[in-house]
Amino acid sequence: MSTVKKTTTQDKVVEVKEQNSQAVIYSDKNLYFDGYGHVDKGFNIINTEFLSIYLQHKSVREASALELAKHYGVK
Repeated sequence: MSTVKKTTTQDKVVEVKEQNSQAVIYSDKNLYFDGYGHVDKGFNIINTEFLSIYLQHKSVREASALELAKHYGVK
């Protein structure tokens, strides 16, 4: 995870936003999506451009950052 300081230029802010285009999903089982890759059982970090594809399956749901932190024991 990267942070942006107030002294950065507008170009750097846009660059950081593009790098953080990830989402967290939870899958109840291992799945393979032809042309998009595989998802393992449990939490997965994916690119947001594929989020709608993965969420179409009934075994996949979007997970929150708080839920992910709780699972790994981070406060």
